[in-house]
Formats: sequence, C-alpha cells, structure tokens
Amino acid sequence: MKYFWRVIYILTAILGTLMVIGILSADPESSGERSASDLPQFNSPEQIGYFKADNNNRVFTFNIDRRMPEADIRSHANSRMHTGGRITYVFYYYGDAPNPTTASNLDRALKITEDSDFRYSFMKMGNGQSSFSSHK
Repeated sequence: MKYFWRVIYILTAILGTLMVIGILSADPESSGERSASDLPQFNSPEQIGYFKADNNNRVFTFNIDRRMPEADIRSHANSRMHTGGRITYVFYYYGDAPNPTTASNLDRALKITEDSDFRYSFMKMGNGQSSFSSHK
C-alpha cells in the first residue's frame, strides 16, 4: 500500500508541475474568449436603391455578403424606415441589386426588384406585422 501512495504522490507532483508550466506559458492578454477579430467578418448591407411613393410606401434594395447570417439580415430589414399605415418592402441580393429609385410608382418599383433574383425579402405591413422570406 505504501508503494501505491508513493506513485500517487509522484503523479500529483508531475501534474502540478505541468499545470504551472501551462499557466506561466499562457498569454496574459488572453481570457480564453474569442475576440471580435476572431469572429467571421462580413460587410454590412450596401444600399443600392430606395423608392418612396407619395403615400410613404417604400422599397429598399441592398447587396449583401454571402457570409452574413440570416438573423442579422432579418434584424437589418426590420430596422428600415417604416410609416405606420403604409407598406415597406426590403430586398437583399448577392450582388447586382436593381435600383428602383427612379421608378414612376410603387408597382414599377416592385416590378424592377422582383424581376431580379433576390435572396431575401422582407415586408412590413401598415399594421406593423411583418414577413421575412429566404429565396434560394
């Protein structure tokens, strides 16, 4: 039994030494958490077009980075300018977003956006209800 405790003592001493070496060699600046520079980077949506009708209905178009998380796109869409009682449309593209800015009316602005391959769409109704769709 004496031999057993001697082995345990030696193993504990070795383990303690390894822990001390690990602590001393650790980066003092490191907290073990990922920094912002370690996280995947992507560009913010780039607004390409904006149409606002006389009655305050709106159409936005954005180019987005393919790496942008869907939750971030949804949040971005929901934060676009909206007038109660009116409709806001937001379309996201992987490049080549159309520009409805010069459309003569809302129907034409929507036609311009829908004729292109948008990746995500968002619509906020006049009563504040909204829908978000992914179009793969």
